[in-house]
Amino acid sequence: MNRSISLSATIATLLAAVGGAHAQTLGPTILNSATGSRYIRVNWNGATWTQMRDYARSLGGDLATIDNATENTYVATSILSAGDKAFIGLNDVASEGAFVWSSGGTSTYRNFSANDGGNSASNDFALLAVGSGNIWDVRGATFTPNAVIEFTGPIRFPGEAATLSAAMSLAASPGGGGVVLIAPGTYTLESQVAANLNVTLRGSGAGTTTIQGPAIGAAFSGVGSMTFEDLTLVSRDVQPMFSFGDAAGTQTLTFRRCTMTSLLGRSGGTRLVTSGFETVLFDGSTIHTVDTVLDSSNLLSRIRFVNCVIRDNNRLLSSADANDDVTLVNCVIARNLGEFIPINGTAFAANTILFNNTDLSRIEFADCMSPTALSNPNPNSNNVTADPLFVNAAGNDFRLSALSPAIDRGNPARFLNSGATELLDAAAEARIRDALGYSNRNEKNPIDLGAFEFQGDQGCDDIDFNNDGSIFDPTDIDAFLSVFSEGPCIR
Repeated sequence: MNRSISLSATIATLLAAVGGAHAQTLGPTILNSATGSRYIRVNWNGATWTQMRDYARSLGGDLATIDNATENTYVATSILSAGDKAFIGLNDVASEGAFVWSSGGTSTYRNFSANDGGNSASNDFALLAVGSGNIWDVRGATFTPNAVIEFTGPIRFPGEAATLSAAMSLAASPGGGGVVLIAPGTYTLESQVAANLNVTLRGSGAGTTTIQGPAIGAAFSGVGSMTFEDLTLVSRDVQPMFSFGDAAGTQTLTFRRCTMTSLLGRSGGTRLVTSGFETVLFDGSTIHTVDTVLDSSNLLSRIRFVNCVIRDNNRLLSSADANDDVTLVNCVIARNLGEFIPINGTAFAANTILFNNTDLSRIEFADCMSPTALSNPNPNSNNVTADPLFVNAAGNDFRLSALSPAIDRGNPARFLNSGATELLDAAAEARIRDALGYSNRNEKNPIDLGAFEFQGDQGCDDIDFNNDGSIFDPTDIDAFLSVFSEGPCIR
């Protein structure tokens, strides 16, 4: 479901947004730094155990799984209060006497009182009774209005925290894991978020989780090493959406598998990012329809674009940027109108496809492809003048068609030295993949040009085995036999 709420909204506001007001009263989120688990005590008069379990799951957690006596004591003393009785996840609803955890956990720890805590056919749900020994009892579904919700893995927003800032603080705390997982939906910032912590904000995929910046000013500003992953990031102001100031040390700003754009388009001086950090990495991201992508205030910055589609902008860097170390590897640079690199700057591009741009005069090219001759080739650069034959460039589909001359045309060493953290392309598909039936520029570890590796046929039912566009001709049989000995369908 697509939810549009403010990132400063409370959990109660979220609940109203997704299905009406509820009568739950929630305690604070408490992080166990020793295990990384987080807990919330919920009080819900009239609710059943099942309703509380479903509610916990709607927040991204489940009813608590107790792994040992240490955790049992922690929950009793840090989450609950003296005299409390609260449901946990243990139950024998499915089979009388066969207790299981609602989370699917495999903990064998039990702390029942005598006779399995009073278990019977009408009592199926375990609860923790705070007191001597913090003993467990088994009762009916409405015996207590209290339950303990547990979260593991990344910090869930908005499930675990009232604000994005609070979720980031949890993630940066000892044992917090450093990652905030943002639920699917469209979220609009009302004001700037301080970004002084070393955390990762991860969505559920670009196009699935969207963050829109405030109407005025930056969305995120600070000096923390931040990573943004699997998000659509939309600016609503001409000022940079991301403003990271000068900082000592080796801070890094990373955008991985993001789509980045501006509602104001590429007119009016829109800028996406300003940074004084030592390293800025764009990996597997699409950046489009802005005036300027990056304004770097650190003349010693290393700026890397890997597996990126950079299209329909005016320029990559601001006119003030010079002496930056700017490299673009396995990218698609398409339909950018202005001076892509400013008059004082330079850049290096490798394994990259250039398509219908206005001015690329200050980029040095090696192992690149363009429909028109490139103006500043690297000596012995192996650049190619050819139409890359995208699947549908007009529709912004920059994958390679089966007839593309960019297939297996790249230099794998360029990619391996690019700063990429995974052997994947912009679609998270395998990179450095030999496409059957294509001539390899490098006989070992062939790689395609551009942001997307041609994946070719994917199953035994394919009959164009060498991806040449001809259906089941003699060369298809040869291609099939050449890999048959490797095993069924290994391509």
